Amino acid sequence: MVDNVTADCLAQFQQADKFALQAGTVDGGFARIPDFPWLRTNRFFASLSNETLFTDGYAQWLSQLEQMDREARHIELSNADTDPSLEQQLHLCRTILSTELLGDTVKRSQLQRIIKVNDNYSSLQRAIGLYPITAIFVDIIASNWRDKARLRLSGTSNRPFDEVSVRYIPPTRKTISNDRVANILSKAAANPLNLPNVSGIELQQLLLNFAPVWVVETKDDNDRIGTPRLDLYGNPPNIDTSRPVVYTYKSFTRWQGNNLLQLNYVIWFPARPLESHFDILGGHLDGLNFRVTLAPSGQPLLYDTIHNCGCYHTLFPTPALTFQPPSGTEPPLLADTVPESSQRKEIRLTAGTHHIRKFANAVNATLDLGKRYKLVDYQQLTTLPHTSGSRSLFSEDGIVQGTERGERWLLWPMGIASPGAMRQRGRHATAFVGRRHFDDPDLMETLFYPAKAD
Repeated sequence: MVDNVTADCLAQFQQADKFALQAGTVDGGFARIPDFPWLRTNRFFASLSNETLFTDGYAQWLSQLEQMDREARHIELSNADTDPSLEQQLHLCRTILSTELLGDTVKRSQLQRIIKVNDNYSSLQRAIGLYPITAIFVDIIASNWRDKARLRLSGTSNRPFDEVSVRYIPPTRKTISNDRVANILSKAAANPLNLPNVSGIELQQLLLNFAPVWVVETKDDNDRIGTPRLDLYGNPPNIDTSRPVVYTYKSFTRWQGNNLLQLNYVIWFPARPLESHFDILGGHLDGLNFRVTLAPSGQPLLYDTIHNCGCYHTLFPTPALTFQPPSGTEPPLLADTVPESSQRKEIRLTAGTHHIRKFANAVNATLDLGKRYKLVDYQQLTTLPHTSGSRSLFSEDGIVQGTERGERWLLWPMGIASPGAMRQRGRHATAFVGRRHFDDPDLMETLFYPAKAD
């Protein structure tokens, strides 16, 4: 039986949902959980529901689900311009509802049974598109792209370097030792879930420590890193190239029984310009997500990148990893092994397509040469200035409206909504054939096994 306080709290969450729906500010970054409107999740924390969670671990897990709803509610209600007191009321209700949940074994079992994040593939779309047949041709196209990309990364591509390149350098050249990184991770993981949930000043230290140097071959403004902003007249978002910004967020993955911290760095360009009238890959806005996965030792274990559409997933493993091609799923692009080094990386991108041409250690002598970028929390993309106060760069389905690509007319049978369009974190499908997501918590376990010691 639901008491009056609980019923009133649930009604307030329903009212908040109604406000966001009416205002068109529903955020799709975290997944909702049916019957638990004060909690939300992502793929990593949903996967922990399969673990044996004892009292303290369950309380920590629940707290993370609360935090995700708190962040999403702030986005939705701020953008809907509601009374700030509603957020305070919801925060109090969230505490009341979770306190009840901690002592309710039936509800707890229900939550752990139903919590999930739907994948970004439509089985119906695949059925209509005769996926078993069309996937064969798409797989061939993807394989050809990987072959060409390997040539580009190896330096044997026939495509010439553009003469003009712009270097974007981190806010500081200072770094911290591996021992210091390991200490930060160890201290943060001293909790029931053994989760290296680094935050505050120490998270900023890590983000600054591994922030890359971007070198972009530049033909025009479409190749300049900038800041997304909403158009005041209802047109698609644009990029202010006078303000180079790299957006950051943390994520987690699993490897060999450990929960690992991942540092994400996201950049935006005004466009991937059309190369011809028949170019189906070009369009408005473009960008990349560069991710560093840290081992408990403080050393990077894996580097990988995607474009902000979820396309072109590229892996740069360290010698500690041995690649195992996935069965039945289109593999990501495997680049050469990166020497074990915590040295800052330099990423060179081609003009126009913004593909990676070179991935290497940054040269210390050049770390002060270039345009200095600013590190900004990724969440700022969800509350950009707008005529009505603020709005998110992303729609409810996680897509940036106005960034649609022509490829969607050919690739829709793969089951992905609007292939090629820019997307919000947590919404990146990275394989056309098979199913895989950038934030799959077991991604490393499915793609690698530990390298044998010499």
